[in-house]
Amino acid sequence: MDLLQTIISYYHGEARHGFWGAIIGGLLLIGGLLFLKWASPLSLLKGFSIPMLLFGLLLGIGGGADHIYTSKATPGKIALYQKDPTAFLKQEKAKVEKTHRGWRGIRIFWAILGLSGLTLSFLIRNSFWMGAGLGTLALAIIISLFELYSMRFNEQYYHAIQGATLQTSKIKTNEIDTGKTQQVKMQQKQVEDEGKKERQLKPTGSNLPQNLLPDSLTHLNVPRITLLITRDSANINTPDSLQLQVAGSEKPTTYHNNKNRKALGFDHANALNPKHCGSARNRIIINQKMNNMKKVALVTGASAGIGAATARLLAQSGYTVYGVARRTDKMNTLKDAGIKTIAMDVAEDTSMVKAVEQIIAEQGRIDILVNSAGFGSYGAIEDVPMEDARYQLEVNVIGLARLCQLVLPYMREQHFGKIVNITSIGGKMATPLGGWYHASKFAIEGLSDSLRLEVKPFGIDVIIIEPGGVKTEWGGIAFDSAEKRSGHTAYGELTSKAKSVFAKSEVNNVAPVVIAELIKNSIEVKSPKPRYAKGYMAGIILGAKKWLSDPMFDRMIMSQMK
Repeated sequence: MDLLQTIISYYHGEARHGFWGAIIGGLLLIGGLLFLKWASPLSLLKGFSIPMLLFGLLLGIGGGADHIYTSKATPGKIALYQKDPTAFLKQEKAKVEKTHRGWRGIRIFWAILGLSGLTLSFLIRNSFWMGAGLGTLALAIIISLFELYSMRFNEQYYHAIQGATLQTSKIKTNEIDTGKTQQVKMQQKQVEDEGKKERQLKPTGSNLPQNLLPDSLTHLNVPRITLLITRDSANINTPDSLQLQVAGSEKPTTYHNNKNRKALGFDHANALNPKHCGSARNRIIINQKMNNMKKVALVTGASAGIGAATARLLAQSGYTVYGVARRTDKMNTLKDAGIKTIAMDVAEDTSMVKAVEQIIAEQGRIDILVNSAGFGSYGAIEDVPMEDARYQLEVNVIGLARLCQLVLPYMREQHFGKIVNITSIGGKMATPLGGWYHASKFAIEGLSDSLRLEVKPFGIDVIIIEPGGVKTEWGGIAFDSAEKRSGHTAYGELTSKAKSVFAKSEVNNVAPVVIAELIKNSIEVKSPKPRYAKGYMAGIILGAKKWLSDPMFDRMIMSQMK
C-alpha cells in the first residue's frame, strides 16, 4: 500500500473510531438514564448507572467531536500531501509523535479508573457503591480494549510517517551530495538517449500511410495504448504492418499495407500483456499515456434534480456527458455547459436502444451509467389504480434494468464500467401512502445487489445511492398525486397530515449537488462501497431502521403524523 492509500485509510479509520465512540457513548447514556429512572433507590443497578452516564457523556462528546473534525480535515490532508508532500510530512510527523507519546498517558488514565472502581466495589459494602465501582471497572476495561484496537492503527500510521520522512530526508541528502556536475552528466546522457530513440523511431519510406496514426486514434477513448510497428523485412524503413493495442489487450488492431487488408478486433483489458503481441524480427513498442482521454457518462433523468446536477458536475470534472430525459426543453441549459442531450423515455424500449446506439456510434464506449430517472406516485395502496402502479414500476425499475442490459455488453468488452442506481432511503424503509414508490425502490436495491455479484468478474462496479431529503420536484409531484387519489377517501386525514409533515421538513433538504458529489466520488474511488447514503435525515432514519424493532420503527414514523 502506497503512502497516499495509508493516509486515506488512517483518516477514514479515525473518523469511524470517533463515530463508533459517539454511538457507544449514546447507548451508555440511554442505558444509564433507564437504570437511573427504573432501578430501585440505592440498588446495584442505580449505582451502575452513574459510571454509565459519566462514561457515556465522555465518549459521546469526545467521539462525536473526533468524527466531525477528522471527516472535515481529511480532504485538506490529502490535498496538502498531493500538493506538497514535504510540508505534509513535516506537519504529520509532529502530530503522530504527539499521539505516540500520549498513548502511555491514555493507558495510565484508564488503568487508574479501573483500579478505582475495583477498590470502590470492595471497600464500601453498599449495593449502590458496589454498582458504581463495578460499573467503573467494567467500562474502563471495555473502553481500554476499544482504545487498544484503535491505537494499533495509530502505531502503524506512526511508523509509515516516520519511514516516509526518513526516506525523504535521505533523498534530499543524496540530491545535495550529487552536485551540479552529476546533474550535468545526467542531462547530457538523457539528451543523447533521446536523440538515439528519435533516430530509431522515425519512419521513412512511402509504405507507411502518413495520416494513419492520427485518424486511427480518434475513436480510441482509452487511458493508455500501445503502438507496435512490426517489420517482417530486414529493411527497417519499410514496415509491413502497423498494430494498435490497448494497454493489456490480447488482440491488437492490425493495419496491413497490402492493398486493402485491415484486420480489426481488440478488447479493452486492464493489465499489460505484451507476450500476446506476437514476435517480430524488428519490433518497436511505443507506450503513450493518454491521461487526457475522457470517460463517457450516460445520465438519465437529466432534465432536473439529481440527474441534472450530476450531469453538470461530471461535465465540469472532465467527463464526456450525455444527459437524457423525456423533456428535452428542460435540458437547454445543459447544452450550454457542454453536455450532449438526447430525448429518451425510460418507459419506451425503442427510445432507449436508439440513445445507446447513438452514444456508441459517436464515442465507441460507455464507461458510466447513472440511473437517475424516476418519480414518486403517492396515494393509499387501496386508492391507486393498477395502471398507475404498473407505470411506476415500469419507469423506476423496468426502465432502469433495460438500460443496464443495453450498456453491459460494451462495458464487458472494455472490462470496465460503473453503474450507479439511485434508490432512496425509501428503499430500506416505508412510509404511509408511498407503497408503490417504496416497492420500486426496494426492487432496485435487490436488483442492484444481484447485478453487482454478476458483473464484478468483468471489472464492472454497481453502486447504490440512497438519498435522504433532497430539494427537487419529487415531493410536489408525489403529494399532489396523493391528494388527488386519497385526499377525499377514507385516507384523507392521513394524506393531509403527511403532506403537512413533508412541507415542514422540506426546508431542511439538501441541494441536489450534494448527492451529485456523492455520485462523482463513488465512481472515482478504486473500490467503491456497494451503497452510499446522504441527504436530510438519511443517516438517522437508516440507523433507526437498522437498530429498532419493526413495531418501534412503525411507532416512530406514525408519531410524526399526529
